[in-house]
Amino acid sequence: MDLSDEPHSTMIDAEQFSYEEIEGVISNKDDPEMVSLTIRSCLIGLLFAIGRSMSDTYFSFKTKPHSLYFVYTLLLSYVLGKFLAWILPRYQWQINKMKFSLNPGSFTIKEHVLIMLMIISCEPSEIIQQLVVQRIYFPEYKTIKPISVITYLISIQLLGFGLAGIKISNKFQ
Repeated sequence: MDLSDEPHSTMIDAEQFSYEEIEGVISNKDDPEMVSLTIRSCLIGLLFAIGRSMSDTYFSFKTKPHSLYFVYTLLLSYVLGKFLAWILPRYQWQINKMKFSLNPGSFTIKEHVLIMLMIISCEPSEIIQQLVVQRIYFPEYKTIKPISVITYLISIQLLGFGLAGIKISNKFQ
């Protein structure tokens, strides 16, 4: 049986999409000149990651917990990225042999994806609930210092990224 005859094939050709609707909106080719890691993307990603994690942590202690919908942060980050691309100065500084700019051009899809990855990866509400339960039920841990909580949160996040990186690197060898 030929896989191209099957309508829902699991094998997708690298040059074609499985649906025409996707092909009309998203390009299959990568543009290496498109910037992704900019001051703008880091600022927006950090802002929304901190805001969403704080609101999710706050609302997780309610009787009926809920979180901000992912679509809201997706749309708001896009609008803020376009606004910053319009308002930030396009002046370029040169430090030694490296060029630096607050606004390297228009807001790109790679920047938006990077912002979304920052927002998705920052979900500390479950970890904070573990610390709260530990503080309530174990009286010897009543004096947990804030720096140890922050270090614990960062180490758990980086452990997840490290394990994902090991999995990906093993896949490509």
